[in-house]
Amino acid sequence: MKSLLVINSSAAREGSVSRTLVEETVDRLLESSPEAQVVRRDLGASPIPHLTVETLSGVRGQPATDAENAARKLSDELIAELRAADTIVIGAPMYNFSIPTSLRAWFDHVLRAGETFSYSEAGPKGLLGGRRVIVVDEVEYRLEFVKRYAQCEVVNFREVNDMAEHIKKMTDWMGADVCIDAVGGDAAGSIAQTLTGRLMKMQAGAATVLHWAINCVRKGGNVSIVGVYGPTFNAVPIGNVVNKGLTIRANQASVKRHVPRLIEHIREGRLNPKEIITHRVPLEEVADAYHIFSSKLDNCIKTVLIPPSAREVQAVNASALH
Repeated sequence: MKSLLVINSSAAREGSVSRTLVEETVDRLLESSPEAQVVRRDLGASPIPHLTVETLSGVRGQPATDAENAARKLSDELIAELRAADTIVIGAPMYNFSIPTSLRAWFDHVLRAGETFSYSEAGPKGLLGGRRVIVVDEVEYRLEFVKRYAQCEVVNFREVNDMAEHIKKMTDWMGADVCIDAVGGDAAGSIAQTLTGRLMKMQAGAATVLHWAINCVRKGGNVSIVGVYGPTFNAVPIGNVVNKGLTIRANQASVKRHVPRLIEHIREGRLNPKEIITHRVPLEEVADAYHIFSSKLDNCIKTVLIPPSAREVQAVNASALH
């Protein structure tokens, strides 16, 4: 952790539970990162002005008046603090079953289209990228690839005794904000899960990674399941899900919904699919291609199947170049 943004929104001073929790959290974070830069915003002592008719265009449109320019300047300042922070601690007490209006005013100033989010066909999209990503695998060539392609941190689970403890240690003992199970029932890493889920078929696959995700994520965090499991059942720590207040989302690939956004990423230069493709195989040889991929042979990352018609077009184009 290099920079920490601390937001207190409680109107109370003495005896404020949220302020006490914020300071305990900050102290714990600084124990492991004593050199981190700390920026504080006390919205209780110095409230952010609420947007009004006179200032709304300063944040939501094009500023023209002095009041609108002042609102834009404050919005720029708050967004700059948000961008600079790699860790954010927000103290949010509940007033009348909701967050304080001072915190709502802060959100109104930092949630600005084109700066911190944008609109797309798939809905609002966050723009504050560049956050920390940790990838867990056991195959060295894939770990090397993800370090090179996506600049992620990597962990080989064969070198770790307790995955939950390891990830919590890497995240200042808070846990990850989001954990993604991208493996499903074919997961390795647990003898008990492999026996009951893959060999004896007592479960719908080995739920090893799902266990890791639930136990590694922070309280109130999110677990996303995109790995494939069978149709019966799996033994998972549902008590941990409830006690930690987790949100679980799961789905098969929603191809039609995601393709427009993926194409947008490619057009904007955020993704280069050519760097992911390692094998191009004729469609008639799909069985061999799947064997290479599933057996992790020949440093395979992504295989593209080429139908005969596409090969004919490639041949014609190649002839035209000559």
